[in-house]
Amino acid sequence: MQSFRKRLLGLLAIALLAWSAAAGAQQSAPATASASANADLDFSTVLYGTAYYHEYMPYERLDKDVAMMKAAGFNVVRMGESTWSLWEPEDGHFEYAWMDRVVDAMGKAGIKVILGTPTYSIPAWMAASTLRF
Repeated sequence: MQSFRKRLLGLLAIALLAWSAAAGAQQSAPATASASANADLDFSTVLYGTAYYHEYMPYERLDKDVAMMKAAGFNVVRMGESTWSLWEPEDGHFEYAWMDRVVDAMGKAGIKVILGTPTYSIPAWMAASTLRF
């Protein structure tokens, strides 16, 4: 009886190893096939990029930054959320020309732009105003 159990356990172990090896081979084959099939897919809608704050960089650095982003494969930048004081330097007076230059440079390079809502850093005129709070 003892010998029968050992043989049965041995056969079960061999069967389990064979099944495990076969299952692993089946899983890796489709992965390889799907990887080669995916090589032909168009991923142009996948956004890959960074937050970009040109307002903190030297004015003349824009072209270099855009070139580095293109070289890295970026296709989108998010910007504008820390610039309320530039968007609205005075209460009710809005300026956009400073950002147009950056948006134009990104567009020429084929980089999409997501403009953030400038909220977390209020302008000095608003902080000084007692009417707003």
